[in-house]
Amino acid sequence: MILFKPEHVDPILAGEKTQTRRLGKRRWNEGAVHQCKTNLFGDVFARVKIIQVRQERLGDISREDLHAKAMQQARTTRRCGSGFIRNPGTTSCSCGSWTSR
Repeated sequence: MILFKPEHVDPILAGEKTQTRRLGKRRWNEGAVHQCKTNLFGDVFARVKIIQVRQERLGDISREDLHAKAMQQARTTRRCGSGFIRNPGTTSCSCGSWTSR
């Protein structure tokens, strides 16, 4: 299961949000199918198949990913990735990319 903020539901369902970053250790395996929810006990709003997992240093996000993230942020009222700010000592994150199922 992967938890998302409610404002990410529509972009995920529309195929506009196709990756996420989580601080710390690797969380997913390529080929695995995960349920997407907005809270632990909520309904499943999507199922995604992980197609790529990589570890990256914070600050090494590609220009394409940065642009896509900025476009998504412009469509939402809250900043995505605010967890990075709350954890200033963390130097890397897991990045998972998926296709909708």
